[in-house]
Amino acid sequence: MSHVKVRVKFIGEMRKKFSIEDLWISFQSVPTIKDVLAELERERGVKVNLGDSSVAILVNGRRIEFIGGLNAKLKHMDEIVIMPAIAGGSKIIRKMRKVYLL
Repeated sequence: MSHVKVRVKFIGEMRKKFSIEDLWISFQSVPTIKDVLAELERERGVKVNLGDSSVAILVNGRRIEFIGGLNAKLKHMDEIVIMPAIAGGSKIIRKMRKVYLL
């Protein structure tokens, strides 16, 4: 088994809601998005409502829907971004340093 460390970033309203900008999570085996979300809830009390279409989760800039959903396997040093799903013209886009195409 290999040690896998991933970075989780919260952007916009998600950052305000959870009072977390970013954090690193370590796993002893290859984690999935589901594992990361479970660890966030267990260790930090952060519960991301997956049924809420206003929440977007990205791995290295790609929406999880396009890379295997909640069962997408993560690699060492992957970056997971949890952010509000936004549309063009949104004020949050103008404030972001890095824009993620959804």
